[in-house]
Amino acid sequence: MRHYILSVGQALDYKHDAPERTAYRSGTGMNFDRYYQVWPNRISMVKTIRLQQRGERNSSWWTPVIPLRETEGY
Repeated sequence: MRHYILSVGQALDYKHDAPERTAYRSGTGMNFDRYYQVWPNRISMVKTIRLQQRGERNSSWWTPVIPLRETEGY
């Protein structure tokens, strides 16, 4: 998996190599960077996101660059 960090300003215009399998999480505290991760395929990314949704909501959840469909991952 590939990881990279962008500031919020950089993230607005950035062209992701594989947006369909890329997700991000925000920094904590005064850190306004976004941490991006690229999964090997969309299925594994969706599974990770659906598993985190079973737990309690927190700020370190992965958010997909391209939103998930309602039926995806179930």
